[in-house]
Amino acid sequence: MPAAPDLSITLDVKDALRARATERADQAAGGVAATALRWLAHLAVLADEARPALTDVARTANEPMPFAVAAAQVAGLTYDCWRDSTAVDCLTRLVTTDGDADAWFALGQARLVDALEANDRDTCVGGLRATLECFDNAANNGEQRPDARMYGHAIRFVTEWAADATPEMLDGHRIDAHTALQEYMLGGKSLPDQPMWVRPRYEVETAWIELVQRMHIATDAAPVGAAWYDSAVAIGALADVYRAANSFRPRRATDVPGATAFPDLVAPTLTAPFVEQSQRISFVERWLRDTDEPDAEAFAQLVRERCERVVPPKRRPSGPTRR
Repeated sequence: MPAAPDLSITLDVKDALRARATERADQAAGGVAATALRWLAHLAVLADEARPALTDVARTANEPMPFAVAAAQVAGLTYDCWRDSTAVDCLTRLVTTDGDADAWFALGQARLVDALEANDRDTCVGGLRATLECFDNAANNGEQRPDARMYGHAIRFVTEWAADATPEMLDGHRIDAHTALQEYMLGGKSLPDQPMWVRPRYEVETAWIELVQRMHIATDAAPVGAAWYDSAVAIGALADVYRAANSFRPRRATDVPGATAFPDLVAPTLTAPFVEQSQRISFVERWLRDTDEPDAEAFAQLVRERCERVVPPKRRPSGPTRR
């Protein structure tokens, strides 16, 4: 299939794939229909003209494997790219079929996207926790599939870290998330073997592990008392967490970051040392002068703004202006 098909080719291929994807009289035909559905999804990502055909097939996707598995994967893509509510309806039906593990996983991905696009911190936290049911069911029904376990442990780490859990409470989730990601990367298909519309998942899942690792480093690097005078490592680690949180792209089919509440989820913990003792802002300013990190100023500004909310800046007394 060409990378950018012209309209006439798109319409012909779309109709052929839709027809083939609806022919599922037996398991053998269902296997061919599953392949047709995946190619239809590939075409829909490249050309909007194919999207209605993809939606039509998704509305009736409640078949046994292997078509149910393909339908769950494609429904997840449909919601991920276009926020089509039909996809969530499809996944809700599919969790009771032979494709239940893939359906639960894709439903978790859909809820995760909603959480990352939340407008406030509480909604974001609630949305992240709502994904855990899906990822846990995906792991339990899918022979402990490592990608579902990775998301479950990573999200538990993030939400508990934001709730000021101790390093000892978090370490199990960090280790298990990293182990699960390694199993997923080593045991799954290599990246070139994946369809174009699946490949961004690898980048997203690596980003989750990076965030967890950065949070762990920041916790371990936190100095106490007078040690804050030499705090460049700790401040750099906190800034790395903030950068990682801002790198998430809810719409993984695009290059535009859109997570708004998610950085706010981690901000209170990141800035707490400076809010508690505002004189530590001077250490941030010194770190800012010495670092060459491209996003350093954004983190420094976050610290300044949150400290000003708690401790308003001192105002000069009103009086006659000196000339």
